[in-house]
Amino acid sequence: MIWGVQSADIPAYAGRLAPFLINFAEKSHARTTAVQLLDALMAKDMQAWVCGDFDAVCLTSVHPEHVEINCCAGEDRTAWQDDLEAEIAEWAKFLGKKRVIMIARPGWQKWARSKGYKPAHVELVRNL
Repeated sequence: MIWGVQSADIPAYAGRLAPFLINFAEKSHARTTAVQLLDALMAKDMQAWVCGDFDAVCLTSVHPEHVEINCCAGEDRTAWQDDLEAEIAEWAKFLGKKRVIMIARPGWQKWARSKGYKPAHVELVRNL
């Protein structure tokens, strides 16, 4: 089961979302913090999608022509990734968007290509 957390319900689920938000922030190369992600959810700038009983969490954002999958993590990805992507794609269509853009780590590429995603950019990071 895939379900979206309403912004008004974010405080009630903050404890369950926190480990995911911390993980997303840690992997962001200091572009965001868990608190900033929480604030974006509360402000309706981002949306939280939950698979099952917090088996996975995905954050999205809505843009003029697309919905962006900003970050996603969870256990046993093969059990939920297809349903999650289909749910978000259906929601994007409902919103009248032309595409879904996924920001993902390299391990998602093979699966994403099987769903029709095409690489658009490569992110390169150099620690100083």
